[in-house]
Amino acid sequence: MNALDYAILYGSYNTSWKLMNLGLNPREVDYYVAMAKEKHVLFHDYALMIEHLNKKTPLEECPPFDQAPPEPQMKDPVIDPRETWGQFAKRILEFEEPPLVNKLLRGVLVI
Repeated sequence: MNALDYAILYGSYNTSWKLMNLGLNPREVDYYVAMAKEKHVLFHDYALMIEHLNKKTPLEECPPFDQAPPEPQMKDPVIDPRETWGQFAKRILEFEEPPLVNKLLRGVLVI
């Protein structure tokens, strides 16, 4: 990886733009997506960023390249959080399955 790759990977458009003016060229979008997953980088829209870099769009005219993280997938049904410690201990001693409830929606128990 070179300096341009790191600048694109971490979403630094201004640095990437200056490095491209010095003659460096970006790689394919899939490369940056794979590296972001490997290095646990925040979410950026690499396709949009590289498109604007190739057009040489000034930073002031660019849209934001940050993306919101994907919504976590909730399991349904989930273990009942209202189970008491006594019930838990008895269940563990008797090798029983945990009690399940219908749905957990953004941290709020919905029955």
